[in-house]
Amino acid sequence: MAFSATEPLIAFYGDDNTGSTDSMEALAKNGVNTVLFLHPPGPGALERFPDARAVGVAGMTRAMAPDALAEELGRALRSLKALSPKLCHYKVCSTFDSSPTVGSIGRGIEVGMEVFGTRHVPLLVGAPILKRYTLFGNLFATVGIETFRIDQHPTMSRHPITPMNEGDLRRHLALQTNRKVGLMDILALDGTNDAIDTRWDAICDAGNDIVLLDVLDDVRLEQAGRLIWRAAQGQGSLFVAGSSGVEYAAVLHWRKLGLVPVEPPARNTIGSVAQTLVVSGSCSPVTRGQLDHVLDGLPESERYVGIDVQVVALLDPDRSAAVRDTITREALAQLDRGRSVVLLSARGPDDARIADAAKAWLSRHPDTTGLGAAIGRAQGDLMRAILGKFNAETRRCKRVIVAGGDTSGHCARALGVEALQMIAPTAPGSPLCRASSADAQFDGIEIVLKGGQVGTSDFFERVRTGMF
Repeated sequence: MAFSATEPLIAFYGDDNTGSTDSMEALAKNGVNTVLFLHPPGPGALERFPDARAVGVAGMTRAMAPDALAEELGRALRSLKALSPKLCHYKVCSTFDSSPTVGSIGRGIEVGMEVFGTRHVPLLVGAPILKRYTLFGNLFATVGIETFRIDQHPTMSRHPITPMNEGDLRRHLALQTNRKVGLMDILALDGTNDAIDTRWDAICDAGNDIVLLDVLDDVRLEQAGRLIWRAAQGQGSLFVAGSSGVEYAAVLHWRKLGLVPVEPPARNTIGSVAQTLVVSGSCSPVTRGQLDHVLDGLPESERYVGIDVQVVALLDPDRSAAVRDTITREALAQLDRGRSVVLLSARGPDDARIADAAKAWLSRHPDTTGLGAAIGRAQGDLMRAILGKFNAETRRCKRVIVAGGDTSGHCARALGVEALQMIAPTAPGSPLCRASSADAQFDGIEIVLKGGQVGTSDFFERVRTGMF
């Protein structure tokens, strides 16, 4: 089975930047040449990337209200539909955190159904490589050596914007859409292909608009990929929703069909850089451990210098400019001394600065809907100011790291990034990428956009030294 070079196997829209690089990694490291745009590609956009077999758009709908989400996603999906991919994927976080008012996955699926006319949308959330599993419709995620149902997860159950208080994804989605959700459970995925196909068809024929597929391991994941690819045959483009498990499932099946290499290509050697700039907007305990390591756990001469981004002051129109200038000067002074620098808004989920920022925001706004985006924009502005001045002559800081979904999106856009391509994997879901930017100061910069839950405690230093 072959496709023309102008017909992508898959296109995807990620609801935040870190999730988008996750999908890109799942494809690129398995031999599917992938380009990730930060804005919907227009006519001719792929001429610069003639070998791309997968195309993504890194979006920001995870932090949007439903009407804004529908407008943004609809525009992006229509641009991807014009590329005639076999699959078009609305990529959401594998922790599925969302609500009826912020990042509504249900509304996103409705938009995809309207754009593509897909009658039965496959929904695949489990991703074993990320230690995310769905069993009998319930989502589980592993932290360390312990696996939690998502509503008991130590971080996601306490998410400051979209806390997960329901483990059954069908019940969770029912608050966001009136579309009927069916389940292809773990038992239905066992048996012969003919038997599994018969069960899938029966679930679709029962009037289910969305069909959630359980995932526990790669055997079921490949079976899910086969069902999705089967559903795509005879259609223009099939719309599918879920985590990067969709890409991992597709790759497993494409490998059997001979559409991708049986053996993944050899990974690139990253190499070391002298210093890095880290911008962290994540409240995750995983990121807290990574901050602790570089700020306190390294030998004193090798420690990164931590700088508080002072969120409350940055969000105050009367103080923001002065505070931004102060932080920029401090960061530049440390970079000039050869130190790596971390700009951080919080150090874990219990940091009092989280509540302080919410309180300050609510003193000027009716709710916290736009808080994450506002913090992300402030950090993006800081990153641009610091790197722009530091790299003006010699471009000495060539590798940077951003932690947190909202923060990643705004930082990448602040650098004028138009597209990303993977250089090498680091931790699952957070590859090192090379940026294509309209701004010559940032074109070619190496960047990692890291989700809050991703990576070992020494992740930042591993990225700096290239030790993966």
